[in-house]
This record gives sequence, structure tokens and C-alpha cells, in this order.
Amino acid sequence: MNLIRALEAMNPLPRHLAVEFRNRVVQSDPEKAMPIVTCFELLAREEALAEGLSQGLSRGQTLTLRDSIRDLIQERFGHTPPDIGERLEQETDTHTLKSWLRRSATVDSVEAFRAFLEHGA
Repeated sequence: MNLIRALEAMNPLPRHLAVEFRNRVVQSDPEKAMPIVTCFELLAREEALAEGLSQGLSRGQTLTLRDSIRDLIQERFGHTPPDIGERLEQETDTHTLKSWLRRSATVDSVEAFRAFLEHGA
């Protein structure tokens, strides 16, 4: 197993060849064939995948909130001023963006929303 890991580290196989190699190792002696990936490696991969998924979902929520605020301001007032668009792009906190979304639905004007962003956020 250490030899296989060393060879893989020096010269990683393309996926299709890695699958073929694994199948041949298992076929050559099914009783002695050991898994190439240890349980620790498998857990580390699963944790990395979960962390990446969580970050991706958070990023998606941030983008959706920004777009929703922009769309609501556009729909209610006919335009989204560039300075408000820039401020939206700078904000990454989803709680703040949710607050801004609620305010964008109730504010009386673009100017009032701009004042809220500058002083009330």
C-alpha cells in the first residue's frame, strides 16, 4: 500500500487508468486487496466536501440577497443607483443583507434607502 501511495504521489494516474488499476489489483488477489484510501483520508475528503458545500451555499445566499435587493429597488423606483449597487457588492454579511432587503421593501425613496445604508446599517 505504501508503494502504491508513493507511485501515485510521483505520477498520478488519470481517472480512467486509476479505475482500471484498482480493478486489476482487486482481481489479482481479492482477499489481500486493501483499500487504497484509508478511513482517515475518506473522512478528510468528506469534511472538505462538506465545508466547500457550506461555503458555496453561503456564497449563493449572499448573491441571491444582493440580486433581490437590486431587483426590488429597480422595480419600486425605476433604477438602482451605481453607488447603491457598489455598496451591495461590498457587503458579505447575510444578516445585514436580509435587513437591507426588508428595508428596501418598505422605504419611501432611493434617497431614504441610501441614507439607511449610510447611517442605519
